[in-house]
Amino acid sequence: MYCVKCGVKLQDGLERCPLCHTPVWNPNAETAPSFYPAEREPKIIRESRLPAACALTAVALLSVLVTLSVCLNLYRAMSWGGYVLFGVALAYVVFVLPLWFERLSPLIAIPVDHAAALLYVYYICRITGGHWFWSFAFPIIILSCALIMGLYCLLRFVSHGRTFIVGGFIIALGGYTVLVELFEHITFGHPMFRWSLYSAGSCLAVGFFFLLTGMIRPLRDAMERRFFL
Repeated sequence: MYCVKCGVKLQDGLERCPLCHTPVWNPNAETAPSFYPAEREPKIIRESRLPAACALTAVALLSVLVTLSVCLNLYRAMSWGGYVLFGVALAYVVFVLPLWFERLSPLIAIPVDHAAALLYVYYICRITGGHWFWSFAFPIIILSCALIMGLYCLLRFVSHGRTFIVGGFIIALGGYTVLVELFEHITFGHPMFRWSLYSAGSCLAVGFFFLLTGMIRPLRDAMERRFFL
């Protein structure tokens, strides 16, 4: 056997490398048994999250009750309370709702989070009398959801070429910023290319670096180890 860190040859029976003191790893040895049986691990994880989920749910409900009480007693209307209520609901969906599940798939969580964001932004648009939801907020949130879903699916279901996937995603992210400015131009009449070309150019450079890295095997292996791709 050899040390996995420094490569020195090891004698049988050693537990640590005599040179760098790295624990010896024997690929032929049986994997150490888990402290908990495999079938109990999801239940243990879920039970460890339940107290946090309950506490955060109580905080959210308290925030809602306090907001309703203040608005109705002082203003006899919701006034600014709607922003708080929808904001609490959005934060609850994004941060607290996953705690109630053992393993909430990102294929479900990502669309749900974006849907909650759409509802919050739509409420703000309606209350303020704006006209920017369908021509600005809606398309950029939908595109954001599609971009993140695409990245997740590629990383989850494609086992090779992850540096190419990351590089392509970064380039697509640069294109996304140009689309954001385009929708801003259509909705608000702002001039085009005030800021998006800077972000798109930066993303293009970084993305091509990842693509080039994927073509050079030693550099690709180093990047994959460094960023756990």
